[in-house]
Amino acid sequence: MSILRNEPSAHQMHISAPTHAALVLTRYRYRVAWCGLAYLLLTLIVTHPLWQDLRRTIPGDIGDPLLNTWILAWDQHALIRDPLHLFDANIFFPAANMLAGSENLLGTALLTAPLGFAGGEPVLTYNLAFLSAFVLSGLGMYLLVLDLTHSRLPAFLAGLAFGFAPYHIGALLHLHLLTAQWLPFTALYLQRYLRGSRRRDLAWCGLFLWLQLVTSWHIGAFTLFVVAAMLLYAIAGHRLRLRSAAAVAVALLSVLILILPLAVPYLQAKELQDQRPLSYTTNFAATYADYLSPAASNRLFGNLLAAWRQRPQFNVELQLFPGLAAPLLALCALAWLRGKAGTDARRHVIFFWLLALAAIPFTLGPTAWIGSWQIPMPYKLIDALVPQFSMLRVPARWVSITVFALAVAAGFGALWLLGVVRHRFGRLATGCLAACLGLALLADSWSAPIPTVFVGTPQDLSPVYAWLARQPGDFAVVELPLFAWPRAQYAEGKRLYASTLHWKKLVNGNSGVTPAAYQALDATLQQFPAAPATDALVALAHQGVRYLVVHAGEAGFDEVRWAAGGRQEAERSIALFPRYQLPDRHEYVYEINPYGAALFTGSAALFDTRWQATAQNRVDAVFGGKIALIGYETRQEGADLVLDLYWQPRAPVPASYKVFVHVLNSQGERIAQADDYPAGGSYLTTAWQVGEAVRDSHRVDLSEARNGVSFLVGFYLPETGERLPVSGLARQSGDALILAR
Repeated sequence: MSILRNEPSAHQMHISAPTHAALVLTRYRYRVAWCGLAYLLLTLIVTHPLWQDLRRTIPGDIGDPLLNTWILAWDQHALIRDPLHLFDANIFFPAANMLAGSENLLGTALLTAPLGFAGGEPVLTYNLAFLSAFVLSGLGMYLLVLDLTHSRLPAFLAGLAFGFAPYHIGALLHLHLLTAQWLPFTALYLQRYLRGSRRRDLAWCGLFLWLQLVTSWHIGAFTLFVVAAMLLYAIAGHRLRLRSAAAVAVALLSVLILILPLAVPYLQAKELQDQRPLSYTTNFAATYADYLSPAASNRLFGNLLAAWRQRPQFNVELQLFPGLAAPLLALCALAWLRGKAGTDARRHVIFFWLLALAAIPFTLGPTAWIGSWQIPMPYKLIDALVPQFSMLRVPARWVSITVFALAVAAGFGALWLLGVVRHRFGRLATGCLAACLGLALLADSWSAPIPTVFVGTPQDLSPVYAWLARQPGDFAVVELPLFAWPRAQYAEGKRLYASTLHWKKLVNGNSGVTPAAYQALDATLQQFPAAPATDALVALAHQGVRYLVVHAGEAGFDEVRWAAGGRQEAERSIALFPRYQLPDRHEYVYEINPYGAALFTGSAALFDTRWQATAQNRVDAVFGGKIALIGYETRQEGADLVLDLYWQPRAPVPASYKVFVHVLNSQGERIAQADDYPAGGSYLTTAWQVGEAVRDSHRVDLSEARNGVSFLVGFYLPETGERLPVSGLARQSGDALILAR
């Protein structure tokens, strides 16, 4: 079929086949660049309308895409500041090594590093990685098939079949499944090494294999499967000499040694093994019917084949529809075997068809049925030999190998079909057929306009996160509502994304696994602001958690209860110190006091210098022999001056007293006043429990109190105006206490 080959044959040039292939791939590099631009243009069309706002929108939803946005940002952040602790990501504090709960995406982070290191926005970085996966996957397949066929048009169509496969378009949420671009490059250079035994080709093969492994464990494992299959096929065909086999073994061993530092954290992640036992695979095992199940977003086949998605336990992982064009072209390659295909072409077609078929049983789970035969797949053996195999326990994803192999076979099928048409009808008919085949390959997966979600830039986020970024020191933050699996964790993805603005440690998290302690904490904090939740927060403060952020207006938080008294209950607790509030956004930040009443009573050593400064406002005055004032704070909130008084009843209080707060100037004259029942009337003195500490906040207009230098505070009965006497301090004025501002 040399009639279709666009480059001079090796025989015509009187050179060896390896040298000819090298010339094809170097002499026509500019054509490769044009091919890459074509794939880029098609990518923008296929993923429309994502290109319109790459800085603020992500494809799919805010689940995995936002998680992967954070992972890429974390990788680049850690590589600059502390690469040795890459896996100690800032989630699920105080748990360690939590990046191992998901794909680390390091290869993709390295690919987009120039943008990330230059301060590029996380969403833009993610979107460029997302788009480049389609371009590079298509280009890699183009180069592989070009090397095998020496014909550009079939190679370009094969690139479409792989880069824009229906499975890939249906996996928009899973960047680690889309980034299969280094698989065809690995196969390309291994094929070139098997043909010419050049060490340079083997070195390139090793590099691309390493890149695929660090880019995606899933596709990396499948790439190893392809490499092993190619080597076994070469040995069976007597095309791999002993010396070359030894070189390949050394190269593979070198790659595995280089990948070991990234594999060890996964081997150490015991919780990963516990949450994903081998039985987990059955939840994502495919059936043969799933190969007729396209994504619901598929414009051509989504509704037409919707019935195949109706079976029980079907999920998006089982959308394995390969389209029509690529399989039909691959079948054309089989038809070619009966014709005048050369020896090399026959060998390649047979291999890639066998590879495509060999991967299918793995998608069916631990036990595959082929007709009436039940064939156990080696999942148990792999699980025993490779502990981190728990990361790959979605059997349906093995279809990635089938997609890859079918694309190569489709390239050979296109070579045969276009050759027949060109021989009989000429170039114009060949070009028209090629265009139709390209459109058919794109139509198989056409889902545009794809769903996108607006998430904004970090600067579009709540001012709370900018405030956290300004706070000095190394500390952790917990945000409510907190969500743990099996509850939907979309909100946690937003927490992770927001953390790219401040990079503080988070108690919150979202990953492929959820620590058991986090699930227990979620159950406790759902009771906030009740005592069990407050106690849990204090325990977290002892471990390094400084701030609690409450998103009261967010779904999953009981805003009605919060407005009806929950906020007052939280703010009268001595465990939570108000630090920053945005009432119009229903967001509140509290500093968690790990010492309780001991902060002011002095019964505990204060190791944190921040709390030592607060404790300087200790007071030991008793009103009416019943209510002790143990400390106070002053702070500014917007246009208000707030005085926080910390009371501790020493005995039951039989009457409901009011607190008076007078702001005094330097001459002792009253210039502002704030009288109210304690805690804004939400917690009367008659309800106080002996020994508990109560925060009582009083606010005055700052414009009125600007010249105030001290406060005069005390208790009185509203009915009679009678005040409680003060004892215990010399700084007193009969029945009131003077506090310095």
